[in-house]
Amino acid sequence: MAYTPPPEPDTPALPAAQGVRGWFGSTAIFAGIMACALGTAVIVSAVGGLAAGQRDLNIHATQTTAAELDAQFILGLNDLAAGRNGLAAQRFQWVLERSPDYPGAVEALAQANAENPDVTTVPTIPPSSADSIEELYAEADAFYAEGQWESTLARLDELIALDPAYRQVEVRDMQFTAYQELGLAYVRGDRIEEGLYLLGQAALIRPLDDRTAGERNLANLYLTGLTYWGLNWPVAIRNLRVIYDAAPNYRDVSDRLLEAYVRFADELSANGDTCGAEAQYAEALLLQSDEVIDEKYRQAQRDCANPTAAPTPTFPPVEGLTGTPSLPATPLVGAPGVTNTPDGGIP
Repeated sequence: MAYTPPPEPDTPALPAAQGVRGWFGSTAIFAGIMACALGTAVIVSAVGGLAAGQRDLNIHATQTTAAELDAQFILGLNDLAAGRNGLAAQRFQWVLERSPDYPGAVEALAQANAENPDVTTVPTIPPSSADSIEELYAEADAFYAEGQWESTLARLDELIALDPAYRQVEVRDMQFTAYQELGLAYVRGDRIEEGLYLLGQAALIRPLDDRTAGERNLANLYLTGLTYWGLNWPVAIRNLRVIYDAAPNYRDVSDRLLEAYVRFADELSANGDTCGAEAQYAEALLLQSDEVIDEKYRQAQRDCANPTAAPTPTFPPVEGLTGTPSLPATPLVGAPGVTNTPDGGIP
């Protein structure tokens, strides 16, 4: 299931990772409705080039730590509590893909899916009443001709279960088209993850054309960027940047990339990395001129050029002691195997 996470909500922080699982077990059903409808994607002509030139592109985090899993689970619970069930489900799915046994994730995902009013389930059709495999094939073919892709796939599944060898070439062609068309409809709407799965099934039958492969790559990059939103800004930015460079009108990627640059810069500035913040604000300004961002950029530029000296340590007064305490004249002893410098520091 796809999601479009908004900026991190101003909701009370949940307990630390060690207390999350117990908190989840005692939480009642959360209320709220998530507005996760996404506009239909506008795919520019660069999509085909993206597929041809970026086939080996795979911008993902190379390692997933326990801290990242806990962070995503906590964010998912926050989203669930705030009624952002679609986003919550995506976070729980992300956790389970990397740690299937993560405590509470299966139950949390089920709850998010059950309470998400925006999930439109694929309509199920009753089993065929055909008396022969020929009639079953004819039903599948009729659904196919009408563009009823879900029903086409359902009938073909029934047919394959009865006789996997029956008209294999025609069946595989029909499956490919149904998987591809339904997958494209999903990734262009608000069911990106399901669409990616269906396109993957089509690709197992035969290679996708450049245009379809390009849309698949864009959707995958977008989904990855949102997965790391607020958790790992460099990864989120890299994925969104690739989309922006190829198809700047894709969904809300331009707005999201701008926000990601600014929020990453704010975070760097708060942590004292003013030079890093300057670079990120500069990237944001290349996307859009903004007075607030420009002021932040200029301040970071000044702070980077004139770093604040480290404060001189002070000592609290000691009862009965007069004068100013001083450091011992004898050099401090470092850790085993570490040579002390003449001024008593450790090199």
